[in-house]
Amino acid sequence: MNITTENIFRSRSTNDSASIFILDESLETHAAGRCDLLVSVEPGGIQIALKERKDNLFLALEFFPADPKRVELQWTELLERVSAKSKLLRTYEFSKVIVNVHSPVYTLVPDGLFKKGDEQGYLQFNLPTDQDMSVYASPVPFFQLYSIFGIPTSLITELNHLFEDPEIVHHSKSLLESTSMYARNHDERQLFLNIYGNSMDAIVTEGKKLILMNSYSCNGIEDTLYYVLFLCEQLDMNPEELQVKLAGEIEKESALYKLLFRYIRNLNFSLRPGPAEYSYGFQELPAQFFHPLFSLSLCES
Repeated sequence: MNITTENIFRSRSTNDSASIFILDESLETHAAGRCDLLVSVEPGGIQIALKERKDNLFLALEFFPADPKRVELQWTELLERVSAKSKLLRTYEFSKVIVNVHSPVYTLVPDGLFKKGDEQGYLQFNLPTDQDMSVYASPVPFFQLYSIFGIPTSLITELNHLFEDPEIVHHSKSLLESTSMYARNHDERQLFLNIYGNSMDAIVTEGKKLILMNSYSCNGIEDTLYYVLFLCEQLDMNPEELQVKLAGEIEKESALYKLLFRYIRNLNFSLRPGPAEYSYGFQELPAQFFHPLFSLSLCES
């Protein structure tokens, strides 16, 4: 087992190898066929996991970082590199593929307003969309809404080339499914933050009610703090009393965590989503890492 987590986000490698590789020794080729392959495609790179269906147990993980020097991310190039170098893809079989895609082009529509076939209209009403974009809708039953999202058609083509009939969901769905697990047992208002690259997702819930979900582009840690405090002001939330959970590319010794902690006293890292279980190798990986990827276990039909 090879696990490397120190500074993996702040100094991404540009070689072809996975910067994180976790593999349970019990995973044999004949057993891998009973696993689902979970994939997260995000600005920072490609994350891949194998989860055994019967025991709902994560057995393996790979992370391939994108080249931070590239101004524009070429999904086809990165996915082709991953398919050629991934030990999980080249060694093991799997029964089902679920792909989580990070895209800034999305909106949420309540069940009562959603009409199948009008997905393009919902998206264009809220956001500018590219002609070379495929539009999808995924239900989020707990919050009684649909996640409507757009993905570059070239990315969809490449995913269908690499995987047979992949189920594609937006990262908003995986995060909302995870947040719902906490919201169903807590009545107080809470803020959930997912940090990745130069972006941040913010979700505010109060009991079983979704108050807000939005994504922000942040040019530095000061931007992140600004948006968090702006949300608190707009939603009349006291930063010194609000319960805030952190997930993603953030650690306790990071400058962002220290800055947030000056203003937010109840600041805690998220746990990995349950009820899935995780092989012992995952214990060395900070629990807040790769939250949308692990939350795909809650999106399986």
